[in-house]
Amino acid sequence: MIFISILAFSVISFFGTIIIGNVFLFPAIGLGLLIAFLIAKNPKYWLYTVFITSPIYLVSNEADFDVSDIISAVLWIGGLFMWLFYHVLIHRKKLVDDIADWFFIFFYLALILNSLIGFLNDNDMESWIRTSARFTIPLLYFPIKDVFRTKKEFKELLKVLLISFFALSLYMLYLSAVMVQDVKNAWELGALLRLNQGLIGVSILTITAVVLYNKGLSKLTLAIMLVPFVLVFMVSLSRIFWIGLIVGIFYSIFFLPKSQRKVIFIAFATIFITAIVAVFLFLGDKASFILSLYLDRFTSIGNFMEDQSFLVRFDEYVYAIRDIMQYPFAGNGFAHKISYYNKLVSRNWVTSNVHNGYILITLRFGIPLAIMYYSVLIYKFTKTINFLHIAKYSLEKMVLLGISGGFILMFISNFLTASFMTRDGDLLLGIMLALTTISTRLIKEDVSK
Repeated sequence: MIFISILAFSVISFFGTIIIGNVFLFPAIGLGLLIAFLIAKNPKYWLYTVFITSPIYLVSNEADFDVSDIISAVLWIGGLFMWLFYHVLIHRKKLVDDIADWFFIFFYLALILNSLIGFLNDNDMESWIRTSARFTIPLLYFPIKDVFRTKKEFKELLKVLLISFFALSLYMLYLSAVMVQDVKNAWELGALLRLNQGLIGVSILTITAVVLYNKGLSKLTLAIMLVPFVLVFMVSLSRIFWIGLIVGIFYSIFFLPKSQRKVIFIAFATIFITAIVAVFLFLGDKASFILSLYLDRFTSIGNFMEDQSFLVRFDEYVYAIRDIMQYPFAGNGFAHKISYYNKLVSRNWVTSNVHNGYILITLRFGIPLAIMYYSVLIYKFTKTINFLHIAKYSLEKMVLLGISGGFILMFISNFLTASFMTRDGDLLLGIMLALTTISTRLIKEDVSK
């Protein structure tokens, strides 16, 4: 039946495009029919499709309208609201597990009112619709945590996510190897693939934790698969994510058995050395130059107050906070833009982005909703800590440990970038919340036995 539905999707898309001439309309209709079938038959198939297509969405250029927008709008977001309709209104099943889930739902209901606020504040409403639609992707948390309930299903979910993100890391590694040949300075290198750092960083922490749990061939396989993740993470040269990862590693150590605390250092040292060897193998003559850029970038962390890019971001924060104070409770709307003088390019700069997630969400939604949003994340993070203390040594505990460290990484990086409001951040948040709920549920079942 799945084959037949995919075939029908392809036929409708092909002939519809030929007859009408619209390259997007009929693929969207065909995709919608496929989603309806998958959700009605088994939502798990739809979610697998979401995960498998995620690399296409995550490497896309946000400025252009392309096939990734069709995938996210119809397959992801359309499927999400169709699932919510079936789950809540048709099947009348429970949606929330705790007070944080209620806060999360209320926050997104308030997003509807933000359209009026955006309109009254002269937001570009086309931009508002596109940005706010993408921002609903974290709600995938609800179907993921509902569909994957048993230990067997949990392992299946982890395998699909691993395969999908491993493919993403390989593609990003290939792009970086091609682009890096013409690099002459650190700024160019960092600008090449400054994408998906949060997702890659959290994946590194989680995979490493699972590597420690596994034995034999599976341990070796996961360790090898971890190498491209580390290489891609290094390419970005984003120091705030490096700091977040290091803090996340040290944080995770406190929850490991004493026998494994040394192992994690050995594991990361081995992966790091392997990554350096891979740099020399793939980059040849460029390797020494690239590694010197990494060293300069890393040693400059302590001199951030002299970093011009940081000082420009500080100016950005000042103007954003000024606009927040104009509408502190309602916010300025999802597509609000700030204007300030950018010293790096020596001209006036107009942008809807702020390189601080805490300031950005307050600018867009106001102080009350910003507090509500981050209270959900803090609640879930606290929940990981509570269950790590009571959990038996198991796969669920190690995954939860990686996710808990991932929260640390994201909270830190969110000070210098809007970590939870990027393409990968939207999807990552939904997955992190879901893995937290699934892991704690399975841990609770084990402890109660």
